[in-house]
Amino acid sequence: MALETEEAVNRAIDEMPEDYVIYPFLVEHRSEVQMGFLTGISEEELKELFMEDGRKDMLSEQIGKKIAKGKTLETIADELEVTTDEIRDIYDKLCKEESVL
Repeated sequence: MALETEEAVNRAIDEMPEDYVIYPFLVEHRSEVQMGFLTGISEEELKELFMEDGRKDMLSEQIGKKIAKGKTLETIADELEVTTDEIRDIYDKLCKEESVL
């Protein structure tokens, strides 16, 4: 049964049009989606995972724009109304990427 479910999830993702909004998330989190089906994760829990992932993406985008404008970690945190600890990893990663460019 588990193998059939795993194959069904893989097939559904592989056959999904790439322009669907959720496609990149499903490809990136394929194993989590499979586990959700295998463990019976609730629709609400799955929605929360999607929302959290979307929130992180949006936060990264906003932080990247503010770094490009030369803003500091503290200023960015203040403007986004989050703590520096909440965004430090994203900030550090994006700063390294920007210095490589």
